[in-house]
Amino acid sequence: MHSARTYTLQFAMFLILIGCFACSEALDEHTTAQESVVVVDANDDDGKSDSLEELSARIEGMTVWFRPVVEALPGSGETMRWVVRGRTSHNLTAVSAATAQAALSGARSVSARKFEVELSHVELGQMLATDGRLYLRLSTASGRTAYAMFKPRVQVATQRGSSAIFVWKNLTPLSLADGVGFRGRLTANSALAQAHASRAGIDVFADGPRHFHVDFTAYALLAAAFDASTPLVFAATNERGVEVRREAVLATRAAEIGVSWSAPFASWPEAALADGLHTRFASDLRAALEGHYARYGSDIVASGGNSLADARASVDVGQIEELADPDDDPYGHDFSSVQVLVHPDVSFPGSGAVWFGAYERDGGALIGVYSFN
Repeated sequence: MHSARTYTLQFAMFLILIGCFACSEALDEHTTAQESVVVVDANDDDGKSDSLEELSARIEGMTVWFRPVVEALPGSGETMRWVVRGRTSHNLTAVSAATAQAALSGARSVSARKFEVELSHVELGQMLATDGRLYLRLSTASGRTAYAMFKPRVQVATQRGSSAIFVWKNLTPLSLADGVGFRGRLTANSALAQAHASRAGIDVFADGPRHFHVDFTAYALLAAAFDASTPLVFAATNERGVEVRREAVLATRAAEIGVSWSAPFASWPEAALADGLHTRFASDLRAALEGHYARYGSDIVASGGNSLADARASVDVGQIEELADPDDDPYGHDFSSVQVLVHPDVSFPGSGAVWFGAYERDGGALIGVYSFN
């Protein structure tokens, strides 16, 4: 019997980096003879991708199809088990799966060309929190081995209720006091107060009179997506003292899929960042920029700098580095107990300013995000 380490090493030897480039409305696809990736538009507000029963990625001699939604398994209760389903154009002899962190035990063939991967809420939550991917090793009856990729995300699928509140579709990972969580947003068309959510583990707090942050623990987010039959309700009080309510249904969907014949697992960015700290810093920096722009945004834009949206979009995991010299840290942290990451400025790119993220080495708790010119 192969160990989890053995399967992880097998993936490290064979899987490849699949590039992404835009080419269509709801689905962006880049394809060569050896590799293909399909990216689902995160802002597909017209629901074009939602209407698809399957997403497909094609390379020469091989096609892989995935169901676009990570399905909740009925009857799994509080353990919240999920399943990714797919099929191929070749008969399969074996299927195995892994993430950047570990091999998974839930991959199996369910017919000659169909496969599925069962995930615990912990495994799925870790992928979501680290912006990670699910990798599959597909052994075919022809003797060739292909590799498939599925990247999940949680989004607001539908919403209804008072037009006084709008729930933003996309969520981003962030660090909470008790671990990794996720942040959504509410926007109102007039000043609101005392906003709250109908489920435990969800903290709603004001970011101005008409804007609210919605912070989910990882478990609360997946619980809301798992129980799609019970909408998540957001309620707030308007200036006249009247309660307004908005219902939202969350869904766990495909953000990217891909297929390839060969190349190393280590080529994927998160494989080299197995602890997810670089990805966490990217998320924490995006969150910190909101407060920064609340104070200085008008001056930044007036001086020719990026808008908040452009600054957040400029945060790139690939540009994050760990600070090696404590003298370069303006806060002078003790590097024996603190790890400091840096990212070039995103308000005035090329200015030489730097953003820092400090984390405890023992446990990875966020100490702070700060900038220095």
